[in-house]
Amino acid sequence: MKIDRYSKNILMSAGEFEAERKYWTDRLQGEVVSAGLPLSFGRTKSEQYKKVSKSIVFPDEVSKKFISMSNSSPYALYMILLSCVNCLIYRYTGIEDITVGMPEFKQEGKEDIHSRNILPLRINIKNQETFKELLMDVRDAVRYADENKNLPMEIIEELLNYDPEDISPLFKTVVMLEGIQDKACMEETESDTLFCFSVEQELIKLDLSFREDLLKEQFAGQAMAHLVNIAASVASNPDIMLSQMEVLSDDE
Repeated sequence: MKIDRYSKNILMSAGEFEAERKYWTDRLQGEVVSAGLPLSFGRTKSEQYKKVSKSIVFPDEVSKKFISMSNSSPYALYMILLSCVNCLIYRYTGIEDITVGMPEFKQEGKEDIHSRNILPLRINIKNQETFKELLMDVRDAVRYADENKNLPMEIIEELLNYDPEDISPLFKTVVMLEGIQDKACMEETESDTLFCFSVEQELIKLDLSFREDLLKEQFAGQAMAHLVNIAASVASNPDIMLSQMEVLSDDE
């Protein structure tokens, strides 16, 4: 939800969204790191940049395993894929306290896509935990974020100590699944990368959109291949330790 400063002050003084504000205040306390892939080029303050996109389809056996693990629930599938992206960022950066953006889920009767929030999902990753344990943490984070989605975005930005003049976006990484989230809500939101998943004929597809002034296309393709390797490790053993996941391909 987006509101002007005057309306925000009225809502807050009236005690609106008190529960939501308490949740996000507790969840976002301390230093929050908006995490993303390592950059190929230095970040500069530029309003003009081009976003490009690359696609990859997950292997048939991985797609079928993930759909089976999710019991064909798109929300559960989203959580599995989101967990894999968190693993990728962790393995690339070593950052354990990871925050990425999650577009608000579609709601029946709510047609204004521009009123939907991009919610912060903060996950603490432990190298010696299993993927299933991470998935449970992601599941809880998604559930509580969805339950507290109505807090105005401007207040969430304040809790994140976000400065609109900063050259870094509010969320460096946004992860979504078409069907339960709307890609159009990203039109007014900047991010370094958008991991947009979809399911077509029981195959999982990833469209990765990224800023070409920040990431080399070759590196973006490599990151996508590494994500598929992580997914394959999970598909073969959901109880795998994060430290034991295969990220590199055999020829790397």
